[in-house]
Amino acid sequence: MISADKMTEWILASSVKPRSGDGMKALLESAQRAWPRVLTYAYGELPAHLRAEEKSSIAFELWEKILKSVAGTMERRGTRQIIDLDAYLIGIFKHRLHRRLTSERRRLTVLAFVSPDELAEKEKIQVSHVPAPAERALLIKEIIACMDGWLKEVWTARTYGYSWSEIGKDMGLTEQQAKMRFRYALSKLKERLLGCSKR
Repeated sequence: MISADKMTEWILASSVKPRSGDGMKALLESAQRAWPRVLTYAYGELPAHLRAEEKSSIAFELWEKILKSVAGTMERRGTRQIIDLDAYLIGIFKHRLHRRLTSERRRLTVLAFVSPDELAEKEKIQVSHVPAPAERALLIKEIIACMDGWLKEVWTARTYGYSWSEIGKDMGLTEQQAKMRFRYALSKLKERLLGCSKR
């Protein structure tokens, strides 16, 4: 397998180069130090049924995207805001790995076969069951995770108290257009989620 040093150099050489040579050098050195810890973490978190090569491949794929993203960010903003670059890279990797594992679990859940009798029974339970606040919060989180980028951005803005007028202005839309687009996107998401649960 390619060494961590060569792999990191190759990834960064193929990505956006930061303006300062010091920024590229700092990122290169930090990535080389962080890679063994990242790989060990990935081996522990990824499913046990995967072979070592598959785990390495998944870790490498995520690591490549992270390094390119951080190199691009450093190109635009520099490294002044990052106090500990090693911890920053490791933290991003953990976050993205968990996000990938969550989406994989969700995909497997959607694809799982459920018999018609079992579905009928679940529908009866759901009709008579009113979700508790904790369950409701969990359902909302799952729905938000299924949203596309635009819908999630508008949802977040509304959650933080932005008016439809402010949201429309940021999006280059009128207040009414922003509301209508949001409602339409929400109804499409609802159809998609209900369609998945009925299959």
